[in-house]
Amino acid sequence: MKKHLLLSVACLILIGCSSSNRSINRFIDDHKDNQEAIVMTIPGWLIRSSANWAARFSQDEDEREFIKLGKYIKKVRFMVIDDHSTVGKAEVNSLVNQLKAEDSYHEYVTVRNEGTNVNVMVHETDEIVKGILIMAREDESFTIVNLKSDLPLQLLEEANFSFNKERDH
Repeated sequence: MKKHLLLSVACLILIGCSSSNRSINRFIDDHKDNQEAIVMTIPGWLIRSSANWAARFSQDEDEREFIKLGKYIKKVRFMVIDDHSTVGKAEVNSLVNQLKAEDSYHEYVTVRNEGTNVNVMVHETDEIVKGILIMAREDESFTIVNLKSDLPLQLLEEANFSFNKERDH
């Protein structure tokens, strides 16, 4: 009886942990059969080991600091549809609204420029960023990147992700 109870509690915990990604995964699964779609999941261990390797060869201190954020990434799932995207504005708006209402995501950055829309959404719990969602939509292309993470919110706030920042070279 104890084994069944412990197993049930463990399953509920796992379901609770993955619920914030359920809407995103369902959205990707609905569109992955498009002939032009490329869908891939990259495990966190691969990202972390690649980031550690890249940090060794980086000469730029800002770049090294950015690469170190890779240690907080648990998984990345993305979908790219280059041509003939069937993802419309209404579907993206519906996903955004669903993520806000059901999955506790909030908009972090939204950029609109000459037919290109980019949305960055963040899901955080107790000052820890658990998920970052990036969606980019143009006329015939669509990209969605879902990062599952354990990134301290303070690091995200300290990072300068300004789109207008001019770097000294």
